[in-house]
Amino acid sequence: ISDLGGFKIGALTGMDEVFVITEKEIEDYSLEEGVLYPYAYQGEEITKYGPVEPSEYVIYPYKEGEDGDAVLIDEDKLRTQYPNVHAYLESNKDELTSRKDSRKLYADGPDWYQFLRQGRYRYVRPAKLLIRGVAKESCVGYLPEETIFSGANCPGFIPDGTGADLDYLFAVLNSTLISEYLTQICPDKMQGYTRFNANNLNKTPIKIIDEKEEPKGTDQAVEDHISGRENIVTSEIEDDVTRSSYLSILSKEIRKRVDEKTSYNLDIRDYLGAFEEGPKLGDIGLVQPPEGASNSVFYATTEEFEKLRFHKSSLQITTDSRGTVLSGKGRYKPENPDEYEVDNNGYTTSDEEGILIIRGLSEEENKLLQEFVPAAVNNETSGFRKSAGKTISLVDRFKNIILPDLGKIEQEFEQYLEVKTRNDELEKEIHRAESLIDDIVYDFYRITPDEREIIESSNE
Repeated sequence: ISDLGGFKIGALTGMDEVFVITEKEIEDYSLEEGVLYPYAYQGEEITKYGPVEPSEYVIYPYKEGEDGDAVLIDEDKLRTQYPNVHAYLESNKDELTSRKDSRKLYADGPDWYQFLRQGRYRYVRPAKLLIRGVAKESCVGYLPEETIFSGANCPGFIPDGTGADLDYLFAVLNSTLISEYLTQICPDKMQGYTRFNANNLNKTPIKIIDEKEEPKGTDQAVEDHISGRENIVTSEIEDDVTRSSYLSILSKEIRKRVDEKTSYNLDIRDYLGAFEEGPKLGDIGLVQPPEGASNSVFYATTEEFEKLRFHKSSLQITTDSRGTVLSGKGRYKPENPDEYEVDNNGYTTSDEEGILIIRGLSEEENKLLQEFVPAAVNNETSGFRKSAGKTISLVDRFKNIILPDLGKIEQEFEQYLEVKTRNDELEKEIHRAESLIDDIVYDFYRITPDEREIIESSNE
């Protein structure tokens, strides 16, 4: 990939708590816009195929020099042209001058407001691909023009001006094959995470396609495949030029759908507003414990398990022959931590266990349960608390969830379900597109079916 550009470190401020600011701080201090840029620096801003939309800005006291270099603005000019920015930085001068790199002061002279690594304007101007620096798989997003990034947590790919097809690269870098390759060559972190660093990212093998002619009908074939109308058989794609065209188009189609998905509000609480309260979860239908509940952490209290709480992200609500089934995982501090797998805070997580089984629900009641209960649990609202007590079990916490009066929220709930249905359709289309990208990339790199099975079993 280094023949097409390269992953860069970007700009490192050396003191984010001073240089990184919010829109409110910009307004409060009346900071001039000429040296303010959206700043991607945490990694969490990046979603697969999604637009990277930084929520904060960075003060970048540099001007553009020759060949796109970043040249520190002279302090007198900074004071004259950007007086409020200068005043803000000067109010933090003591902290800025005390910054160290490798235990040596680097900003204790006239350049006290310089960055640790200033980057280049050549990295600021163009659109770029950003990869989440610490993740379990390759996760590449799209950062638009006139933005700055920190390669510590989100290295950025900058094209070298030779006409690199970012959509094509976008698809390849997000594919399962390249993701698995990168997790093998990049440094490991704890708990299955990988540090995706610029040095190793630049070793990514990329097929360079010089021809750019798009075969006729490719766009329609991709649209038909994603929508589920017809399937593209990758073994019938004859050459790499056609494969690269498919990858570019698929990347664009995924981006379009991801953009649409991010525009939807899926917080059911915003649709229902201050709803009229209905029954509690434990009072609807025929509620019963799952088999083996007497030995479950959900039917215990903190008397049996220290610091017992619900693992919020683990909630599953399914429907089978028994009825509507709630299941999840609990977390607690074991008496003998050496006998358990514990995290840095001393907690262990239980296996997934049943919480409640509810029979006799109408279709609408079941839909409400599927959508409302996860929101109540994740946000600890509507009577739910994630922690058990000395006399209150986790299942008691679930039974106490207050549901809306279904008869009073019909219109609002229907509006939510319409948006949710469209969102689910988009997820299916994105999944089809990603699966096709994987198929094409495996063919692209001449991976045999047996080799693919090894790769994907390793990935699992």
